[in-house]
Amino acid sequence: MISVSVDWVSPSSTGARKLFAAEVDEIKNSSGLPPSSFDPTTEGSDFLTYTVAPHMSDGRKRVDWTILTVGPVVASLSAPSRLAVRLLSPRLRDNLLARYRPGDHAPLPASTGGWSYPTDGTVSSRPVVVNGVVYVGSGDGKVYALDASTGATRWSFQTGTSIDYDLAVTDGTVYAANSAGKTVALDAATGRQLWSRRIGAQDGGPVVAERSVYIWAEDSEVVALDAATGKEQWRFRLDGAVLEDRFARLLPRPVVAGGVVYIGGDHGMVYALDAGSGAQRWLFRPGKPEARMELVVTRKVVYASSTDGKVYALDAATGAARWSSRLDSSIFYPLVVAGDVVYLDGRSERATYALDAHTGKRLWRFQSKGGDPHYLWSASTARGLVYVGGAGGKVYALDTSSGVARWSFPVAGGVDTGPLVKGSTLYVGGDGTLHALDAISGAPRWSFETGSSTSDTLVVTGGMVYVGNWNGNLDALPTKGS
Repeated sequence: MISVSVDWVSPSSTGARKLFAAEVDEIKNSSGLPPSSFDPTTEGSDFLTYTVAPHMSDGRKRVDWTILTVGPVVASLSAPSRLAVRLLSPRLRDNLLARYRPGDHAPLPASTGGWSYPTDGTVSSRPVVVNGVVYVGSGDGKVYALDASTGATRWSFQTGTSIDYDLAVTDGTVYAANSAGKTVALDAATGRQLWSRRIGAQDGGPVVAERSVYIWAEDSEVVALDAATGKEQWRFRLDGAVLEDRFARLLPRPVVAGGVVYIGGDHGMVYALDAGSGAQRWLFRPGKPEARMELVVTRKVVYASSTDGKVYALDAATGAARWSSRLDSSIFYPLVVAGDVVYLDGRSERATYALDAHTGKRLWRFQSKGGDPHYLWSASTARGLVYVGGAGGKVYALDTSSGVARWSFPVAGGVDTGPLVKGSTLYVGGDGTLHALDAISGAPRWSFETGSSTSDTLVVTGGMVYVGNWNGNLDALPTKGS
């Protein structure tokens, strides 16, 4: 239901602006709403859009609001849809302008050269851009297909419950899994459902390879579905919990390479299964059963990092250990292999490690300094530099040969997306702001206020930067800046 109300009628426009400012101040500072509740893409001196999203347990639904002032009036509009509020609020303002300030027109919002699309839930799945279309899932349960240049809706499909994991788009089909254990395949051009299958609670998005869809199911099972029909091909139950810690930030994903499905998880083991039959080819059991194993497969080697600080290089065909190495730290985030180097997050030491990919020998260690250990770690390399997030709310550019810091840049609130280097630009986000930096010098090129955490959803392609946000927006910005 859409509701419009007049909150105040003041004797003067000045009085109305004071009332509006006081109400905005109360909403922002006294309501207990998190910063992600406010939409910076529409906010102005006389216009505020925000979301009230009650706790799931109290049974109430989220409501989106706009409060605005024109002339002597302070008015508000509410609806259960952010898109409806964004479309209708300017019309309400235009009607009030026609009544109280004939001939005046609302100032056009500053152009970024891109667009912003409001969904009704957190956008924590990574956008996928294919053939001029952006596909993304949202916490509102929908899969969206948007024009990559304009943000116009091509189609949307409601799966029923939130989509928290990445989509897979291949061969003209979009695959998505929601939080209720439902996996769907949609026609990429029209959004028409091709098939749907419910396989139980899931702990990760679909992985599509070799005409099959691989996905986690409850009871520590991995399931293979026929990509064309959704028919179950096989399922394999692991010995131990795939995801013991359901509040962990990153979820393990099956890795498919060379006709084999490689699986890690919170069971301290690495499995290799035949992609066609699900038969176990080999099992590597390194030690502690509660350790999380994150995998990267490249050049016929399975690199496995364990939360207990151990790293292994396994022969992809046999599972035999080629080498193992131990860090002086626990490992939280997945490792990154670039060239002949393995980069790792030494979480408990707030450090980045570099190991020789062929021998496991430690090449160097860089320890960041600062009081806040909560940051997203990833590594992106280019031109002899590796870019990493670190403690103290900074992103660092390290020399790949020595680990010496060439420069650093402060990211308020700590890194929560990126760093990602594309061309000569490094993209990194934190505390509601996306930064574009010169990759060589670290000099700022531009920044954009997203209003909330960006959930590590950054994608750069076709001259555009796409990023999803906790506030429900999917933002698209030109790489050259606004």
